[in-house]
Amino acid sequence: MQVNRADLLHSLRKVYPAIGINVLVPEFQCFHFQKDVIVASDGVIIISSPLPEDFELECLIPGAPFLKFLESLSDKEIELKIDGDSLKVISSKVESSFSILKASKQLAPDLEGEVIEVGKDEVPLIRAFEFCQQGVSKDETLGALCGVRISDDTIFGCDRFRILKADSPISGMNCSIPAKLVPILSRFMSQIDSIICRPEENFGAILRDGTIISSTLLEGEYPNVGEYFPTEEDSFEELEFENHFLDILDRHIAFLKDVEITDRILTISVSNDICEFRVVNPLLGEMKEEVDLSQAVSQDFSFQVDPVSFKSIAENSENLNLQYYKESGLLYYTDEKFHYLMRTAQ
Repeated sequence: MQVNRADLLHSLRKVYPAIGINVLVPEFQCFHFQKDVIVASDGVIIISSPLPEDFELECLIPGAPFLKFLESLSDKEIELKIDGDSLKVISSKVESSFSILKASKQLAPDLEGEVIEVGKDEVPLIRAFEFCQQGVSKDETLGALCGVRISDDTIFGCDRFRILKADSPISGMNCSIPAKLVPILSRFMSQIDSIICRPEENFGAILRDGTIISSTLLEGEYPNVGEYFPTEEDSFEELEFENHFLDILDRHIAFLKDVEITDRILTISVSNDICEFRVVNPLLGEMKEEVDLSQAVSQDFSFQVDPVSFKSIAENSENLNLQYYKESGLLYYTDEKFHYLMRTAQ
């Protein structure tokens, strides 16, 4: 069978983000050719995409090496041919064979039953996902906290030390989506026709070319993290920095490069209109640097944070304005649409 290499690569790259790395389940590392569609799944996310016209191949082959080989070729047309338990790829100068694996079942995105079209205005929704993804837990024992939470008209990300909150353009849904789905939605954001959800089953998107992206939802109860955000009655000190200080944070993070992640601590001391950053590396000593505040605080105070998490706040705004709640030890940032709450050590 002769195929256009560029057209085939276009389809392969659509589903490749769902290729897994689970060596115990070879099917999760494969392209599933199903005549006119190609499917890939890592067991959580599944993507199917139309294949070039008149494509009629049915087989299961290792994904990464097959894609890499096709990308290394320069031919416009290539020939694909099944030979026993192998798929042969023949170009003008090169011939290669790829083992055909046996599939335990035929994969396909499950859209049967009630499907809710979340909306076509996908950009604000995915931007909210991107922001909240920064705060999801990486501890796989925490279940739903490992994903981005949609709670009616609000989206959350939480890892027990910080809570990220964003306004959602949709309402009426309550589910947790895997964090790894977010970069896939971001990658294809400009091509999305609609975002869909099957309550208590899966969440995904349909692209304009017919590609379907679907992910299972995370199970488990998600805590009511919205109740931890400060109210108007809570008193705070305002920290408004005159200049963007990402360079300062980068220097301190680099100074702690050889320190265990759990031991990386940034101490922030505030006195009058001066904010001092200080880190300690047992091998190198300490680093201190001062930053001017736009206004003086009413009383001196200090707290400790993870410098990388603190930097993620700074990256969301050029003119950083923080609220520090001394009584609860919470550091809060908001720009109306996005909200970032972080727990500190006092």
